[in-house]
Amino acid sequence: MPEPDRSTTHRGFINFDQFTDSYGASVIVRESSAVNPHVWVFIEGGSTVAAPGTPGIPEGRSNDGSAHLTVEQATQLRDALDAFIKERGDA
Repeated sequence: MPEPDRSTTHRGFINFDQFTDSYGASVIVRESSAVNPHVWVFIEGGSTVAAPGTPGIPEGRSNDGSAHLTVEQATQLRDALDAFIKERGDA
């Protein structure tokens, strides 16, 4: 399991982790600027057009907003969300 790719944005918000899913989409778990703790889960790129018969994606539509995760990648997403909850959950 890789270490979290943790960083801070130019505005000072924490990226708890960022990684690429099995179809090449970028997955980023980022702290929000909302007054009460919120988290963004960005999923962008990867396979841009669905193949005919792709479950959950109409033919010809982009899969932005969807991540196709291996067990390791799902664990990575869970761990990034756990870090957000532990660090911001008491606010």
